[in-house]
Amino acid sequence: MLSFFKVSVAGIVKTSLTLFLCLLTAAACGRSAQPGTDVSLASVALVLLTGVQRGIGESESMGAVWISDKKQWNDLFNAIPAEMLEIMPQPVADPDVDFTKYGVLLIRMGEKPNGGYRLTLTSDEARIDNREARIPTRWSEPEPGFMYTQAIVYPYLVIKMEKGAFDRIAVIDQNGSVRLRLSVK
Repeated sequence: MLSFFKVSVAGIVKTSLTLFLCLLTAAACGRSAQPGTDVSLASVALVLLTGVQRGIGESESMGAVWISDKKQWNDLFNAIPAEMLEIMPQPVADPDVDFTKYGVLLIRMGEKPNGGYRLTLTSDEARIDNREARIPTRWSEPEPGFMYTQAIVYPYLVIKMEKGAFDRIAVIDQNGSVRLRLSVK
């Protein structure tokens, strides 16, 4: 009976110690990411400033640009033809972004032949894995048999993100494929 009691106490101590170590590990993994640290499976909030079909600095090809300061933002807008600026949404023309804390990601779908093409942000946060922010998006194409506005469109998204926890960005589509990848300075 005494040996059974010793085994049971030893088993309880071992189980308790294992449980304590599991809880300690979980607490350590749950801490928020600090700038400059190697982050795995953290996230960063995404704020959609706008997303429409008439593009910023209309480009024939798809691409992404990281804008980390007001000068880069102004340079981008100085390159836009005046007639395009007249139809730009106000939040994009003059964004409320503190560039000391945030950057802006511009994602362009490129030139498309009709209104059936759309680009949308599918989550309000990006997962960060090994210092790469993974931006979840949907790249929609025209449905067969439907009629769409026959006009050249340039779908795009403008997204505000907190700086610091990543140095690369991957734009991920609804199928999990990487559509675009860029380095962040």
